[in-house]
Amino acid sequence: MSDFLLSKDYLLEMNWLVETVIPSLKSIDVVAREVINGHWGNGQERKNRLTQAEYDYDHVQQRVNKIE
Repeated sequence: MSDFLLSKDYLLEMNWLVETVIPSLKSIDVVAREVINGHWGNGQERKNRLTQAEYDYDHVQQRVNKIE
């Protein structure tokens, strides 16, 4: 049974990874609504900003088109 216990140091390290290394992305619906409200700019600026924030531009734009 002790093989399954995780050390406190290991758990702290994993917590750090989850909070700082793994980006927390918003749902596509949330981002699409932000796009509609103009929070991400227009045209190439929007594409660049979404891509830089690690969102799939085409996926977001498809969702925007469905909402509008």
